[in-house]
Amino acid sequence: MRHDWNVLVTSRSGHQRALTRAFQDLGDFEVSASRDVMVGVVRDRYMFLDTVASRLARGQRLPACLGRLLPVDRTITLPPGAPDQALGNLVAELAPQIGARSYHVRLDVHGHRELHGRRLELVLADRAWDALAGAGHHPVVCFEDPDVVLQVEVVGDTAGAALLDRRMRETYPFLLVR
Repeated sequence: MRHDWNVLVTSRSGHQRALTRAFQDLGDFEVSASRDVMVGVVRDRYMFLDTVASRLARGQRLPACLGRLLPVDRTITLPPGAPDQALGNLVAELAPQIGARSYHVRLDVHGHRELHGRRLELVLADRAWDALAGAGHHPVVCFEDPDVVLQVEVVGDTAGAALLDRRMRETYPFLLVR
């Protein structure tokens, strides 16, 4: 599976083939080993999101098959034996961009049995807090409509992370972060 993806897409259960067809002209997508998960590379993420929004509004195939969609800011390959540390470093790298805004960290794991999602999500939240405090900010965690969601997705041995601000989530409600 490719490691350089900048978009993650999930399908609703049983709709992966339809979703694959719906996205075939929008970028270079690949079905992952994880059920109902695709990763891909698109040239311009915002143009891609606008196209998806337009197709959803027109009801073209997508409403029935699209689960979630996430534009990814950065991907890393997880090293064997130390994926927790690599994920923590990824979060610490992106967290200072949150600045003084309210935030929370979310983690979804697809097909990596060594990782325990809920426990690891708390570890990543601590790393974000420490990175923000270390950059001189006063971290403000907010689970209800934060200014920014730092979303981390693990697909096999690759992780992608994105900072999704409120404006982006309102403009593209199909991003569906928790």
